[in-house]
Amino acid sequence: MTKPGAIRDWYVGLTAIGRVQASAILFLVASAAGRFFGLPREPTGLTLAVSLGLFTWAFLLWCRPYVCAIWASSLGKVALGVVHLIVLWFASAYALSVIAGATGLPPREFGLTVSALTFMLYVPVSLLFTGLALMVFVIVLQTVAIFQEHLYWRYVGLVVGAFALASGLVGVAQWGIGNERVFYPLARQIAYVSDFQPAPNYLGVAADEKIYALDNELVAVAVLRSNEVTFSVRSLPGR
Repeated sequence: MTKPGAIRDWYVGLTAIGRVQASAILFLVASAAGRFFGLPREPTGLTLAVSLGLFTWAFLLWCRPYVCAIWASSLGKVALGVVHLIVLWFASAYALSVIAGATGLPPREFGLTVSALTFMLYVPVSLLFTGLALMVFVIVLQTVAIFQEHLYWRYVGLVVGAFALASGLVGVAQWGIGNERVFYPLARQIAYVSDFQPAPNYLGVAADEKIYALDNELVAVAVLRSNEVTFSVRSLPGR
């Protein structure tokens, strides 16, 4: 029988990544045992979540030196800059879609609203790109582990951690992008505050209305009532 001291010495001799992975495996075994013995889902689900979290932590510890090395190189900075520009372009396109759905008006008319939403939507779009990149990395890492048998057990924990992190990031991003209507109230408020202006002295504009002149000699009108912004388009006298 293995002595407790031997187990302790083995654990102490592990690297930081190895200790985290060992703890993750312990929680994973506890979760599997709980399911096998019919324990309630809550505790077994919690142990599974902790296990995946620890696997993710180990993966982040492992990849941190490589990320720092990439960032330290000039080529790496250029590559990351290009990636950021691509993400920014997709975030801008998504912002245009949100504004069009929220206002029912051409989104390119609202420059300040597009800029503000692009900045805020950059996060979910970047999470999606990061998650997809990690998915590709998982496939590469798993392939290496399969063909390099002596490295298999060293990499299998990293694969689990990378996959857990990628799944989480993609899931959060998909929820944000798939539930576009969640951003509609925010987009309406930003457009009302930033792009629309009051014009009570303008003929045909009420005191509680704000307007934005469109390119086709029409004006978009925004009204705030009970914290709800509504938009309409009409022609004003003299235009």
